[in-house]
Amino acid sequence: MGSEKFNPVVVVGNFVVKKSGILDFDKLFKAIPKWMKDYNYDPMEKSHSEKKTPTGIYIESSWKGSRKVTEYVKFIITVDVLLRDLTDVAVQDDKGKQVKRQKGRVELVFNAKMEKNYKKNINEDKGSLGNFFKMIYEKYVAKSELEKYEDKLYDETTDFIETLKGYFY
Repeated sequence: MGSEKFNPVVVVGNFVVKKSGILDFDKLFKAIPKWMKDYNYDPMEKSHSEKKTPTGIYIESSWKGSRKVTEYVKFIITVDVLLRDLTDVAVQDDKGKQVKRQKGRVELVFNAKMEKNYKKNINEDKGSLGNFFKMIYEKYVAKSELEKYEDKLYDETTDFIETLKGYFY
């Protein structure tokens, strides 16, 4: 593992999904907080900006979701959404009906980390007795449990990525 030395532990770092084409903008943006709530994360849109350009609308949005897993472990997932050259288009849905969608370039950047000792109950100052006991606890006592949490966060983040990719056509 070796991650007892790191806090937070980066489980997914800057995973980028890029797509040019048709997407359902409204459903994509509703899916972000919905997924987070479904998985018991507290969703928060940290920033949002839009501006019109000659080639379409440019949107930047940054989301963060956090979830307390135990008294010691917390998961944090972020997704940055960049939409460029966004314009409305008419497409046919599965039933042959004309529906409004958007066309443009999409970039999603995912990050996931596991924060340990998030309540700061243990003194983590270098050289402190608390830091020594924390290292022993994470390396020997809770090692397999922490590894399972890392795997769980990885699986959840992968599901989040696949869910959002489902709004691209």
